[in-house]
Amino acid sequence: MAQVRVEQLTKTFGGGVRAVEDISFTADEGQIVTLLGPSGCGKTTILRCIAGLEAPTMGRIVIGEKVVHDGATGRAVPVEERAIGMVFQSYAIWPHLNVFDNVAFALKIGGKQEKKTESLRAKVLEVLQSVGMEGFEKRYPSELSGGQQQRVVLARALVYRPRLLLLDEPLANLDAKLREAMRLELRDVQQRYGLTTIYVTHDQAEAMALSDQVIVLRAGKILSQGTPREIFTRPKHPFVAEFLGVSNRIEGRIAEARTDNLVKVIIEGMDQPIAVIGEGNVEDQVLVAIRPSDVELHRNIASSQENTLPGRIARVTFLGEELDCLVRVGDVTLRARDSAEKDWRSGEQVQVRLSRKNLMLLRPDFMEP
Repeated sequence: MAQVRVEQLTKTFGGGVRAVEDISFTADEGQIVTLLGPSGCGKTTILRCIAGLEAPTMGRIVIGEKVVHDGATGRAVPVEERAIGMVFQSYAIWPHLNVFDNVAFALKIGGKQEKKTESLRAKVLEVLQSVGMEGFEKRYPSELSGGQQQRVVLARALVYRPRLLLLDEPLANLDAKLREAMRLELRDVQQRYGLTTIYVTHDQAEAMALSDQVIVLRAGKILSQGTPREIFTRPKHPFVAEFLGVSNRIEGRIAEARTDNLVKVIIEGMDQPIAVIGEGNVEDQVLVAIRPSDVELHRNIASSQENTLPGRIARVTFLGEELDCLVRVGDVTLRARDSAEKDWRSGEQVQVRLSRKNLMLLRPDFMEP
């Protein structure tokens, strides 16, 4: 295991395009830290800089106690000396080699050359067993499913016991059901080996399921960083909230700011304020966000209950187990998800309850056009 420190990392490509800018984070020993964001946000560039496949323009990268890159001194440790295992979206399995030889290849080259045949065979068989591929040693890639090929690539990355594992969209080529199963297996293998891991994905479900820490990026910069629960339940930036499925963003202004970490917000078209956990000043323009699954629809509750507003269902879409409802509240249209058993109808008058524990107050200085 090794702690990884990335300090003020910047990478500029030709034409002055900055792929990443002033990126700093730490991955502690044995942690999975996920770089999450849309295509083009810089997450793969960061991973390639850590691996030594890209030369950073500025910054410092430390793996364990070893400085592997320092822009100030010009130090740059070669890829093969960084003790890194890598798994990328493209499997890069040699089609002319069987499973055993694909995995053993990592032990036969460079500084990791394995001299004793018996020792090499034992290591390959051990790692194949750990990823559930025992008995497949003589099969060729064309005889394997996508999930089995991914396990071979993972075994190849683990066979020489790296200090750090780098995973770049490793499940992107798998179908949804297999992706879900493989991410559980990945987490199990990572914990078994105790490997510090940096994982790149655009899939927020993967990030939530796998990570100890999540770093959300956009346009080469870090917008948010924290545990999966912190990032999911209390996003601070409008982009982070929307990227993580918070599609309801309500513009409003603070009508009352209390001293107990609570504000009252007036939303467009409504006289009745809603209570939101957070801080701000009276007359501040703010965004209040809530997930569709947290918008409660009721037929018969008292309108005097906190954050209960009159609404009208504008559209209902049947999704099998759920109903997707568009609801007009004042001048705002909210999306709500509810059980199909509720049988909501377009045009129906409802009470809409927005529980304060599910509302998010996004920082005014992060508001976007």
